[in-house]
Amino acid sequence: MPVKSRHFRFLVLIGIISILSIALLQFFWFRQAFNVKKKEFELNVFQALSEVAAEIYAYNGNKVQENFPVEQLSENYFVVMINDQIDLQLLDDLLERKFQSRYINSPYIYTIYDCENDHLLYGSETQNQDSPPEKLIFPKWDKDQYYFGVFFPNVEKTLIGGLKGWILLSLVLLLIVIFFSISLYIVFRQKRLSEIKRDFVNNITHELKTPLSSIKLSSEAVMNKKTIDPESLKYLEIISHEAEKLKRQIENVLEQARGEKDGLSLEKEKVDIKAFLVTILDRFNLSSNKKIDFDLNSLASGTHVNLDKLHMEHVIHNLLDNVIKYGPEFPRLEIGIRTIKKQLIITWKDNGQGIPAKFKKRIFSPFFRISQGNLHDKKGYGLGLHYVKNVILAHKGKIRWVSNENSGYFEIILPLE
Repeated sequence: MPVKSRHFRFLVLIGIISILSIALLQFFWFRQAFNVKKKEFELNVFQALSEVAAEIYAYNGNKVQENFPVEQLSENYFVVMINDQIDLQLLDDLLERKFQSRYINSPYIYTIYDCENDHLLYGSETQNQDSPPEKLIFPKWDKDQYYFGVFFPNVEKTLIGGLKGWILLSLVLLLIVIFFSISLYIVFRQKRLSEIKRDFVNNITHELKTPLSSIKLSSEAVMNKKTIDPESLKYLEIISHEAEKLKRQIENVLEQARGEKDGLSLEKEKVDIKAFLVTILDRFNLSSNKKIDFDLNSLASGTHVNLDKLHMEHVIHNLLDNVIKYGPEFPRLEIGIRTIKKQLIITWKDNGQGIPAKFKKRIFSPFFRISQGNLHDKKGYGLGLHYVKNVILAHKGKIRWVSNENSGYFEIILPLE
Protein backbone atom coordinates (compact mmCIF):
# COMPACT_ATOMS: atom_id res chain seq x y z
CA MET A 1 0.00 0.00 0.00
CA PRO A 2 1.28 3.52 -0.71
CA VAL A 3 2.58 5.52 2.22
CA LYS A 4 0.25 8.36 3.09
CA SER A 5 1.64 11.88 3.11
CA ARG A 6 1.36 12.35 6.87
CA HIS A 7 3.01 8.97 7.49
CA PHE A 8 5.80 9.92 5.10
CA ARG A 9 6.39 13.22 6.89
CA PHE A 10 6.37 11.39 10.25
CA LEU A 11 8.99 8.90 9.02
CA VAL A 12 11.15 11.72 7.67
CA LEU A 13 10.87 13.59 10.99
CA ILE A 14 11.86 10.46 12.92
CA GLY A 15 14.85 10.01 10.58
CA ILE A 16 16.00 13.61 11.06
CA ILE A 17 15.63 13.40 14.84
CA SER A 18 17.57 10.11 14.89
CA ILE A 19 20.44 11.51 12.80
CA LEU A 20 20.63 14.68 14.91
CA SER A 21 20.55 12.63 18.13
CA ILE A 22 23.40 10.45 16.89
CA ALA A 23 25.37 13.56 15.89
CA LEU A 24 24.84 15.17 19.30
CA LEU A 25 25.82 11.97 21.10
CA GLN A 26 28.91 11.67 18.93
CA PHE A 27 29.89 15.26 19.75
CA PHE A 28 29.26 14.68 23.45
CA TRP A 29 31.36 11.51 23.59
CA PHE A 30 34.11 13.14 21.53
CA ARG A 31 34.28 15.99 24.07
CA GLN A 32 34.30 13.45 26.87
CA ALA A 33 37.13 11.50 25.24
CA PHE A 34 39.06 14.73 24.64
CA ASN A 35 38.67 15.76 28.30
CA VAL A 36 39.84 12.33 29.46
CA LYS A 37 42.89 12.60 27.18
CA LYS A 38 43.56 16.06 28.52
CA LYS A 39 43.39 14.94 32.16
CA GLU A 40 45.62 11.99 31.36
CA PHE A 41 48.13 14.30 29.64
CA GLU A 42 48.19 16.73 32.58
CA LEU A 43 48.64 13.88 35.08
CA ASN A 44 51.54 12.46 33.08
CA VAL A 45 53.17 15.91 32.86
CA PHE A 46 52.79 16.42 36.63
CA GLN A 47 54.36 13.05 37.37
CA ALA A 48 57.18 13.51 34.83
CA LEU A 49 58.07 17.01 36.14
CA SER A 50 57.94 15.80 39.75
CA GLU A 51 60.45 13.11 38.87
CA VAL A 52 62.64 15.70 37.11
CA ALA A 53 62.55 17.94 40.22
CA ALA A 54 63.43 15.00 42.48
CA GLU A 55 66.47 14.10 40.37
CA ILE A 56 67.65 17.73 40.27
CA TYR A 57 67.43 17.88 44.08
CA ALA A 58 69.41 14.66 44.28
CA TYR A 59 71.99 15.95 41.77
CA ASN A 60 72.48 19.15 43.82
CA GLY A 61 72.69 17.18 47.07
CA ASN A 62 69.51 18.68 48.50
CA LYS A 63 66.51 17.04 50.08
CA VAL A 64 63.24 16.92 48.19
CA GLN A 65 60.90 19.70 49.32
CA GLU A 66 57.84 18.76 51.30
CA ASN A 67 55.66 21.08 49.24
CA PHE A 68 54.68 19.80 45.80
CA PRO A 69 57.03 21.63 43.39
CA VAL A 70 54.82 21.54 40.24
CA GLU A 71 52.09 24.07 39.46
CA GLN A 72 49.93 24.45 36.37
CA LEU A 73 49.42 28.08 35.37
CA SER A 74 47.41 27.43 32.20
CA GLU A 75 46.22 24.55 30.03
CA ASN A 76 49.64 24.13 28.46
CA TYR A 77 52.10 25.88 30.84
CA PHE A 78 53.65 24.19 33.91
CA VAL A 79 56.25 25.57 36.35
CA VAL A 80 58.55 23.71 38.76
CA MET A 81 60.11 25.46 41.80
CA ILE A 82 63.67 24.28 42.51
CA ASN A 83 65.18 26.94 44.91
CA ASP A 84 68.61 26.07 43.57
CA GLN A 85 70.69 26.47 40.46
CA ILE A 86 69.65 24.32 37.52
CA ASP A 87 72.13 22.71 35.17
CA LEU A 88 70.82 23.39 31.64
CA GLN A 89 72.23 20.18 30.14
CA LEU A 90 70.89 18.09 33.01
CA LEU A 91 67.43 19.63 32.70
CA ASP A 92 67.37 19.04 28.96
CA ASP A 93 68.31 15.38 29.40
CA LEU A 94 65.87 14.77 32.25
CA LEU A 95 62.90 16.34 30.45
CA GLU A 96 63.54 14.28 27.33
CA ARG A 97 63.85 10.99 29.23
CA LYS A 98 60.93 11.51 31.60
CA PHE A 99 58.57 12.67 28.85
CA GLN A 100 59.48 9.71 26.66
CA SER A 101 58.94 7.27 29.51
CA ARG A 102 55.40 8.58 29.95
CA TYR A 103 54.67 8.80 26.22
CA ILE A 104 54.40 12.60 26.20
CA ASN A 105 55.03 13.31 22.51
CA SER A 106 53.78 16.87 22.31
CA PRO A 107 56.45 19.46 21.32
CA TYR A 108 57.55 21.63 24.24
CA ILE A 109 59.66 24.67 25.18
CA TYR A 110 61.34 24.93 28.57
CA THR A 111 62.63 28.07 30.26
CA ILE A 112 64.75 28.72 33.37
CA TYR A 113 64.12 31.80 35.50
CA ASP A 114 66.66 33.27 37.96
CA CYS A 115 64.54 35.08 40.55
CA GLU A 116 67.56 36.41 42.47
CA ASN A 117 68.87 38.34 39.45
CA ASP A 118 65.42 38.70 37.86
CA HIS A 119 66.79 37.16 34.71
CA LEU A 120 65.08 34.80 32.22
CA LEU A 121 67.18 32.04 30.64
CA TYR A 122 65.83 30.13 27.62
CA GLY A 123 66.44 26.50 27.18
CA SER A 124 65.76 24.03 24.38
CA GLU A 125 63.29 24.81 21.57
CA THR A 126 61.48 22.05 19.68
CA GLN A 127 59.97 21.77 16.19
CA ASN A 128 61.69 24.94 14.95
CA GLN A 129 60.06 27.19 17.50
CA ASP A 130 61.74 30.54 16.72
CA SER A 131 60.70 32.24 19.95
CA PRO A 132 58.45 31.58 22.92
CA PRO A 133 54.90 32.92 22.62
CA GLU A 134 54.62 36.62 23.40
CA LYS A 135 51.67 36.10 25.75
CA LEU A 136 53.58 33.78 28.10
CA ILE A 137 53.83 35.22 31.62
CA PHE A 138 56.67 33.94 33.80
CA PRO A 139 55.64 34.70 37.40
CA LYS A 140 58.24 35.55 40.05
CA TRP A 141 58.36 33.88 43.46
CA ASP A 142 60.23 35.95 46.10
CA LYS A 143 61.39 32.94 48.13
CA ASP A 144 62.67 30.94 45.17
CA GLN A 145 66.05 31.32 43.60
CA TYR A 146 65.38 29.27 40.49
CA TYR A 147 62.42 27.67 38.75
CA PHE A 148 61.86 26.32 35.29
CA GLY A 149 58.74 26.34 33.16
CA VAL A 150 57.58 23.97 30.40
CA PHE A 151 55.27 25.19 27.69
CA PHE A 152 53.42 22.90 25.22
CA PRO A 153 52.47 25.08 22.21
CA ASN A 154 50.53 22.37 20.30
CA VAL A 155 48.96 20.40 23.12
CA GLU A 156 45.40 20.52 21.68
CA LYS A 157 46.62 19.35 18.29
CA THR A 158 48.50 16.50 19.93
CA LEU A 159 45.49 15.46 22.01
CA ILE A 160 43.16 15.55 19.01
CA GLY A 161 45.70 13.49 17.06
CA GLY A 162 45.38 10.82 19.74
CA LEU A 163 41.65 10.55 19.02
CA LYS A 164 41.97 9.25 15.45
CA GLY A 165 39.34 6.59 16.02
CA TRP A 166 36.81 9.16 17.21
CA ILE A 167 37.68 11.47 14.32
CA LEU A 168 37.16 8.61 11.87
CA LEU A 169 33.77 7.85 13.39
CA SER A 170 32.85 11.53 13.20
CA LEU A 171 33.80 11.63 9.51
CA VAL A 172 31.73 8.51 8.86
CA LEU A 173 28.79 10.13 10.67
CA LEU A 174 29.27 13.30 8.62
CA LEU A 175 29.17 11.25 5.42
CA ILE A 176 25.99 9.55 6.65
CA VAL A 177 24.39 12.93 7.35
CA ILE A 178 25.40 14.21 3.91
CA PHE A 179 24.10 11.03 2.24
CA PHE A 180 20.85 11.24 4.25
CA SER A 181 20.40 14.89 3.27
CA ILE A 182 20.95 14.14 -0.42
CA SER A 183 18.63 11.13 -0.23
CA LEU A 184 15.99 13.21 1.51
CA TYR A 185 16.23 15.86 -1.20
CA ILE A 186 15.89 13.21 -3.93
CA VAL A 187 12.96 11.55 -2.17
CA PHE A 188 11.10 14.84 -1.78
CA ARG A 189 11.79 15.68 -5.40
CA GLN A 190 10.58 12.27 -6.60
CA LYS A 191 7.52 12.57 -4.37
CA ARG A 192 6.73 15.93 -5.91
CA LEU A 193 7.18 14.56 -9.43
CA SER A 194 4.98 11.61 -8.52
CA GLU A 195 2.26 13.97 -7.28
CA ILE A 196 2.49 15.99 -10.50
CA LYS A 197 2.21 12.78 -12.53
CA ARG A 198 -0.83 11.60 -10.55
CA ASP A 199 -2.52 14.97 -10.87
CA PHE A 200 -1.86 14.95 -14.61
CA VAL A 201 -3.25 11.43 -15.03
CA ASN A 202 -6.24 12.32 -12.89
CA ASN A 203 -7.01 15.47 -14.89
CA ILE A 204 -6.43 13.97 -18.34
CA THR A 205 -8.58 10.91 -17.62
CA HIS A 206 -11.39 13.12 -16.34
CA GLU A 207 -11.15 15.12 -19.54
CA LEU A 208 -11.29 11.92 -21.61
CA LYS A 209 -14.35 10.56 -19.84
CA THR A 210 -16.62 13.37 -20.99
CA PRO A 211 -16.22 12.97 -24.78
CA LEU A 212 -16.10 9.20 -24.37
CA SER A 213 -19.46 9.18 -22.62
CA SER A 214 -20.85 11.35 -25.40
CA ILE A 215 -19.58 8.91 -28.04
CA LYS A 216 -21.12 5.94 -26.26
CA LEU A 217 -24.48 7.64 -25.66
CA SER A 218 -24.63 8.87 -29.26
CA SER A 219 -23.85 5.45 -30.70
CA GLU A 220 -26.46 3.79 -28.49
CA ALA A 221 -29.03 6.43 -29.46
CA VAL A 222 -28.45 5.77 -33.16
CA MET A 223 -28.50 1.99 -32.59
CA ASN A 224 -31.99 2.28 -31.07
CA LYS A 225 -33.41 3.69 -34.31
CA LYS A 226 -35.50 1.24 -36.32
CA THR A 227 -34.42 2.52 -39.73
CA ILE A 228 -30.72 1.75 -39.34
CA ASP A 229 -29.21 -0.67 -41.83
CA PRO A 230 -27.31 -3.82 -40.69
CA GLU A 231 -23.92 -2.56 -41.93
CA SER A 232 -24.18 0.68 -39.96
CA LEU A 233 -25.45 -1.23 -36.92
CA LYS A 234 -22.36 -3.42 -37.03
CA TYR A 235 -20.02 -0.43 -36.92
CA LEU A 236 -22.07 1.27 -34.23
CA GLU A 237 -21.83 -1.85 -32.07
CA ILE A 238 -18.06 -1.79 -32.52
CA ILE A 239 -17.97 1.89 -31.51
CA SER A 240 -20.11 1.24 -28.45
CA HIS A 241 -18.07 -1.80 -27.40
CA GLU A 242 -14.72 -0.06 -27.77
CA ALA A 243 -16.04 3.03 -25.99
CA GLU A 244 -17.15 0.87 -23.07
CA LYS A 245 -13.79 -0.87 -23.03
CA LEU A 246 -11.90 2.44 -23.08
CA LYS A 247 -14.16 3.81 -20.36
CA ARG A 248 -13.34 0.85 -18.15
CA GLN A 249 -9.61 1.36 -18.75
CA ILE A 250 -9.90 5.05 -17.85
CA GLU A 251 -11.78 4.17 -14.66
CA ASN A 252 -9.01 1.74 -13.75
CA VAL A 253 -6.38 4.44 -14.27
CA LEU A 254 -8.43 6.90 -12.21
CA GLU A 255 -8.83 4.41 -9.38
CA GLN A 256 -5.13 3.62 -9.53
CA ALA A 257 -4.15 7.29 -9.30
CA ARG A 258 -6.66 7.95 -6.54
CA GLY A 259 -5.51 4.88 -4.60
CA GLU A 260 -1.84 5.89 -4.79
CA LYS A 261 -2.63 9.35 -3.49
CA ASP A 262 -5.24 8.77 -0.80
CA GLY A 263 -5.57 5.00 -0.51
CA LEU A 264 -8.51 3.04 -1.89
CA SER A 265 -11.83 3.89 -0.29
CA LEU A 266 -13.91 0.75 0.10
CA GLU A 267 -17.66 0.40 0.60
CA LYS A 268 -17.97 -3.18 1.75
CA GLU A 269 -21.10 -5.27 1.82
CA LYS A 270 -21.79 -8.95 2.38
CA VAL A 271 -21.83 -10.78 -0.95
CA ASP A 272 -22.51 -14.38 -2.00
CA ILE A 273 -19.23 -14.93 -3.79
CA LYS A 274 -20.52 -17.63 -6.18
CA ALA A 275 -23.52 -15.58 -7.33
CA PHE A 276 -21.29 -12.50 -7.63
CA LEU A 277 -18.74 -14.29 -9.83
CA VAL A 278 -21.34 -15.98 -12.02
CA THR A 279 -23.06 -12.66 -12.72
CA ILE A 280 -19.81 -10.97 -13.75
CA LEU A 281 -18.65 -13.93 -15.86
CA ASP A 282 -21.95 -14.13 -17.76
CA ARG A 283 -21.97 -10.36 -18.35
CA PHE A 284 -18.39 -10.48 -19.58
CA ASN A 285 -19.11 -13.22 -22.12
CA LEU A 286 -22.10 -11.29 -23.44
CA SER A 287 -19.98 -8.17 -24.10
CA SER A 288 -16.75 -9.87 -25.28
CA ASN A 289 -15.90 -10.78 -28.86
CA LYS A 290 -14.02 -13.88 -27.67
CA LYS A 291 -15.98 -16.19 -25.40
CA ILE A 292 -14.44 -17.95 -22.40
CA ASP A 293 -15.42 -21.49 -21.45
CA PHE A 294 -15.91 -21.33 -17.68
CA ASP A 295 -15.51 -24.31 -15.38
CA LEU A 296 -17.36 -23.42 -12.18
CA ASN A 297 -17.73 -26.91 -10.71
CA SER A 298 -15.47 -25.99 -7.78
CA LEU A 299 -17.58 -22.99 -6.78
CA ALA A 300 -19.24 -23.59 -3.42
CA SER A 301 -22.64 -22.01 -2.85
CA GLY A 302 -23.59 -20.08 0.26
CA THR A 303 -20.14 -18.62 0.98
CA HIS A 304 -20.40 -14.95 1.89
CA VAL A 305 -17.62 -12.39 2.17
CA ASN A 306 -17.48 -8.65 2.84
CA LEU A 307 -16.09 -6.79 -0.16
CA ASP A 308 -16.46 -3.69 -2.29
CA LYS A 309 -18.49 -4.87 -5.27
CA LEU A 310 -17.36 -2.13 -7.66
CA HIS A 311 -13.63 -2.56 -7.04
CA MET A 312 -13.87 -6.34 -6.99
CA GLU A 313 -15.78 -6.30 -10.27
CA HIS A 314 -12.91 -4.32 -11.79
CA VAL A 315 -10.51 -6.91 -10.41
CA ILE A 316 -12.42 -9.76 -12.07
CA HIS A 317 -12.61 -7.83 -15.36
CA ASN A 318 -8.85 -7.23 -15.34
CA LEU A 319 -8.15 -10.91 -14.77
CA LEU A 320 -10.63 -11.88 -17.49
CA ASP A 321 -9.02 -9.42 -19.94
CA ASN A 322 -5.69 -11.16 -19.32
CA VAL A 323 -7.29 -14.52 -20.11
CA ILE A 324 -8.44 -13.10 -23.45
CA LYS A 325 -5.15 -11.34 -24.21
CA TYR A 326 -2.71 -14.07 -23.28
CA GLY A 327 -4.87 -17.18 -23.65
CA PRO A 328 -5.22 -19.47 -26.68
CA GLU A 329 -7.82 -19.13 -29.41
CA PHE A 330 -10.36 -21.02 -27.31
CA PRO A 331 -9.74 -19.86 -23.72
CA ARG A 332 -10.91 -21.93 -20.81
CA LEU A 333 -11.01 -20.76 -17.20
CA GLU A 334 -11.33 -22.93 -14.09
CA ILE A 335 -12.34 -21.11 -10.89
CA GLY A 336 -12.36 -22.76 -7.49
CA ILE A 337 -13.41 -21.58 -4.03
CA ARG A 338 -12.62 -23.07 -0.65
CA THR A 339 -12.46 -21.84 2.94
CA ILE A 340 -9.65 -22.52 5.41
CA LYS A 341 -9.40 -21.01 8.90
CA LYS A 342 -11.66 -18.01 8.30
CA GLN A 343 -10.09 -17.34 4.92
CA LEU A 344 -11.67 -17.50 1.49
CA ILE A 345 -9.29 -18.90 -1.14
CA ILE A 346 -10.08 -18.35 -4.82
CA THR A 347 -8.02 -20.23 -7.42
CA TRP A 348 -7.97 -18.80 -10.95
CA LYS A 349 -6.48 -21.13 -13.57
CA ASP A 350 -6.74 -20.76 -17.34
CA ASN A 351 -5.36 -22.85 -20.20
CA GLY A 352 -2.83 -20.23 -21.27
CA GLN A 353 0.93 -20.58 -21.36
CA GLY A 354 1.34 -19.10 -17.88
CA ILE A 355 3.90 -16.63 -16.59
CA PRO A 356 7.66 -17.37 -16.72
CA ALA A 357 9.17 -17.91 -13.28
CA LYS A 358 11.66 -15.03 -13.76
CA PHE A 359 8.74 -12.56 -13.95
CA LYS A 360 6.89 -13.99 -10.95
CA LYS A 361 7.89 -11.18 -8.54
CA ARG A 362 7.43 -8.36 -11.08
CA ILE A 363 4.00 -9.03 -12.56
CA PHE A 364 2.27 -6.86 -9.93
CA SER A 365 4.60 -3.88 -10.47
CA PRO A 366 3.10 -0.79 -12.18
CA PHE A 367 3.70 -0.48 -15.94
CA PHE A 368 5.38 -3.90 -16.11
CA ARG A 369 4.49 -6.00 -19.12
CA ILE A 370 5.89 -9.28 -20.35
CA SER A 371 7.36 -8.87 -23.82
CA GLN A 372 8.77 -11.17 -26.45
CA GLY A 373 12.20 -9.75 -27.28
CA ASN A 374 11.77 -6.05 -27.91
CA LEU A 375 8.12 -6.41 -28.97
CA HIS A 376 5.01 -5.97 -26.84
CA ASP A 377 2.55 -7.90 -28.98
CA LYS A 378 -0.36 -7.40 -26.57
CA LYS A 379 -1.97 -4.04 -25.99
CA GLY A 380 -2.20 -2.63 -22.50
CA TYR A 381 -0.75 -0.23 -19.97
CA GLY A 382 0.80 -2.62 -17.47
CA LEU A 383 -1.50 -1.35 -14.71
CA GLY A 384 -4.08 -4.14 -14.55
CA LEU A 385 -2.39 -6.55 -12.13
CA HIS A 386 -0.98 -3.67 -10.08
CA TYR A 387 -4.51 -2.39 -9.59
CA VAL A 388 -5.71 -5.93 -8.80
CA LYS A 389 -3.07 -6.31 -6.08
CA ASN A 390 -3.91 -2.92 -4.53
CA VAL A 391 -7.60 -3.78 -4.33
CA ILE A 392 -6.89 -7.17 -2.75
CA LEU A 393 -4.50 -5.57 -0.24
CA ALA A 394 -7.13 -2.93 0.57
CA HIS A 395 -9.43 -5.85 1.47
CA LYS A 396 -6.61 -7.09 3.78
CA GLY A 397 -6.10 -10.04 1.49
CA LYS A 398 -3.30 -11.48 -0.65
CA ILE A 399 -2.80 -12.45 -4.27
CA ARG A 400 0.04 -14.49 -5.73
CA TRP A 401 1.02 -16.44 -8.81
CA VAL A 402 1.53 -20.13 -8.05
CA SER A 403 3.81 -21.83 -10.58
CA ASN A 404 3.84 -25.48 -11.58
CA GLU A 405 5.68 -27.47 -14.24
CA ASN A 406 3.51 -26.58 -17.22
CA SER A 407 1.63 -23.40 -16.30
CA GLY A 408 0.30 -21.91 -13.07
CA TYR A 409 -2.62 -20.12 -11.50
CA PHE A 410 -3.54 -17.06 -9.46
CA GLU A 411 -4.50 -17.57 -5.84
CA ILE A 412 -6.56 -14.89 -4.09
CA ILE A 413 -6.96 -15.02 -0.31
CA LEU A 414 -9.64 -12.86 1.37
CA PRO A 415 -10.52 -12.77 5.07
CA LEU A 416 -13.94 -14.00 6.12
CA GLU A 417 -14.94 -11.27 8.57
